[in-house]
Amino acid sequence: MAYGSELLESCGIELRPNFDEVIDGKKINLKNKVFKVLEVALRVDEAFAFVSQMIDVILEELSKYTFDSITKAKMPEKINVHPPNVSKTKGSRKRLKRGKEKAMEQANKKLRLCHGCGVRGDHDKRNCPKFKEDIIGASVQYDSQASTIDHFSQELLEKG
Repeated sequence: MAYGSELLESCGIELRPNFDEVIDGKKINLKNKVFKVLEVALRVDEAFAFVSQMIDVILEELSKYTFDSITKAKMPEKINVHPPNVSKTKGSRKRLKRGKEKAMEQANKKLRLCHGCGVRGDHDKRNCPKFKEDIIGASVQYDSQASTIDHFSQELLEKG
């Protein structure tokens, strides 16, 4: 036994064992008794007849302990099991629009002003085709200038 449980018992606190441990203990005790009876009954014929009669009596007594007597409630004669109710799943429950409806909405939509090229249309600065071309052109021009500067700096180092 653990030190904590000994301390609690010494203070007068009653410790109750785990329910499963109690059931297991009862099973082991009952099995041991049954095995002892079987050992004797299988060796002597008169003992076998006596044990057989006693088992019949025990089974008859145990049949009195039914569901009704234990729970004090009557067991239903018929158990109805129904399928579960259909649940509504989460979601937006939006109706899907056809292509024609989408096109009509696009036609009625206000055009955006692109600050990259200054044109009203269906794009803005983030996805402007002209603005992208200007950026790509500027980076190519920057790369060519950088290579010119690198070439010039190498010439200075060689002379110096």
